[in-house]
Amino acid sequence: FIDCFDTTSFFIEIFDTPIANQPTNVNICDDNNDGLFMFDFTVDVDAQVLDTQNSSIFSVHYFESQIDADNNTNEIVMPYQNIDNPQEIFVRIENNSFTDCFDTTSFFIEVFDTPTANQPTNIIICDDDNDGLFIFDFTVDVNAQVLGSQDPSTFGIHYFEYQADADNFVNEITMPYQNISNPQEIFVLIHNNGNETCFDTTSFFIEIFDTPTITPFTDYQFCDDT
Repeated sequence: FIDCFDTTSFFIEIFDTPIANQPTNVNICDDNNDGLFMFDFTVDVDAQVLDTQNSSIFSVHYFESQIDADNNTNEIVMPYQNIDNPQEIFVRIENNSFTDCFDTTSFFIEVFDTPTANQPTNIIICDDDNDGLFIFDFTVDVNAQVLGSQDPSTFGIHYFEYQADADNFVNEITMPYQNISNPQEIFVLIHNNGNETCFDTTSFFIEIFDTPTITPFTDYQFCDDT
């Protein structure tokens, strides 16, 4: 009997699914060369993953594995210390109103050793022609002093005429090198070959001294009066 009926209702709602934009890898210069660092991905990575998406609608979360990111479990709490080096970090961006609408991506974090620029000794040279100029090759003796016990396969050494050039890694001196003043300060940069932003600088002086010459004596002959 069709007059015997009841009714109810329900809602359907469609939520936007976010896009996990690819962030750049995070490369860090180690402060004590132990391979560990305290990270806060919310400072730089959040904005890259969101891009133009509204941060009041979507939120970004970080995980140590893809499974955790997919299941939204064991979320990383900031600040976070890496457990491996390099290490892949997994990102989940989700709709705050319906967290089943999500997307994931990942990026790598890597901690690079920061070298120490050990102080080399000044180079004192006797001039071969007393013109105040000399041809130098600092790689022969200075490299080993700047490196000390550090691994030459991990760190590279470069020479510059000015501190600003060393700091900005421009106008590197090529060997062999002829001095432009006397005495002259030379600036040294040592950097991690895997991440050139991890560097240290020092300096030393080169100085050229005239080499004296002896004027030949006139022979003297004497009569012995004894």
